[in-house]
Amino acid sequence: MESKPVPAKLLNAAPPYGHIITHEKWRGSTLVQSLKGSVKTIFEEELGVVDFCLSNKACVLYVSESDLVAGNGYRRKIVRFRNANSGLQGIVIVEKTHLSEQYFSGLQKFVVLELGLTLLPVSTAAEAAQLIAQLVLGENKENPFRRKSVSRLLEPVVLNLVQQIPGVGKVKAMQLLQRFPSNIIGSGIFISPKGVLEHSGSVGLALLVWMLGGGVAALGSLCYAELGVTIPKSGGDYSYVTEIFGGLVGFLLLWSAVLIMYPTTLAVIALTFSNYVLQPVFPYCVPPYIATRLLSTICILFLTWVNCYSVRLATRIQDAFTVGKLMALGLIITVGLVQIFGGNYESLTPQVAFTFNKAPSIGQIALAFLHASFAFSGWNFLNYVTEEVVDPRRLV
Repeated sequence: MESKPVPAKLLNAAPPYGHIITHEKWRGSTLVQSLKGSVKTIFEEELGVVDFCLSNKACVLYVSESDLVAGNGYRRKIVRFRNANSGLQGIVIVEKTHLSEQYFSGLQKFVVLELGLTLLPVSTAAEAAQLIAQLVLGENKENPFRRKSVSRLLEPVVLNLVQQIPGVGKVKAMQLLQRFPSNIIGSGIFISPKGVLEHSGSVGLALLVWMLGGGVAALGSLCYAELGVTIPKSGGDYSYVTEIFGGLVGFLLLWSAVLIMYPTTLAVIALTFSNYVLQPVFPYCVPPYIATRLLSTICILFLTWVNCYSVRLATRIQDAFTVGKLMALGLIITVGLVQIFGGNYESLTPQVAFTFNKAPSIGQIALAFLHASFAFSGWNFLNYVTEEVVDPRRLV
């Protein structure tokens, strides 16, 4: 039996602050009982396929564990929900339990990728009530006149979802979400140019290496975007390798990343920072070996302590360094453009750009590409939290 469409008067009538319009069939349910004390419910029979109406811009459809296990009938219900409320922010809340977990992946692809709706998993009706209360109170907390965008409304939900990752608590979830905006602007651009030019042997070949390295990074980004859609799991490289080659290869990749790749990357960044800081102190020679290592160790220990002591302090330090990186890059670009427009571009002419003092070997060209790839790294970070991204069409 087809559900009746929601009357336009209900869609245009936003519930009062702290209220939610609920379908009559939910009266007396565990979910509605759990909502008591946080939000007030207004029951309405003529909501059609919609279960909860949060405002004139958001509505919720609830898919229970029994709906998932019973068969694919819920898919038709979700399609009717999307078609009947095409002008609203459609949110599908689904019970993800041990019994229904095997069906969740297919439902996630169908709801998020095919229909473009927001999917929020919960384990119990009480958790669903808490989530709905967050949505209702979150959208009204700062502005009771409802001029806040719907995308901002879901930010507490994103934090709640990241906290559900095994081993990730509230503090780590906040660090994870706060890390991605500034982590992409890394220190590789300040480290790699010297190595690229040194191993290339000429300005022209160095520029070609940079262009090809950027092309490889762009292709990698597109491949990871496709992987993120095909295998919508968090974990990035580890998830994809485990899914394709099995748990042993995935474990070896994670083991090498934790013990070798990530620590060495941090060590290179710390050593570069130490060299830059100590260079003014030793203007006529290379900074002493012990001094650079000691300062690098102090930096790593200090940042470790900061991340353990205060997430807010770590965020402020990271934001400050991000601003510093952008200012430094802007200064480098500006000085370069000033030199070019001033007529100092002899090294860029073809006759000079491809002049080699010594022809580079294949190994040296490979090292130049390695240095360039280090500067372009970071394009795979978003896939670490693919499964937790809410409403990708709006947020990504």
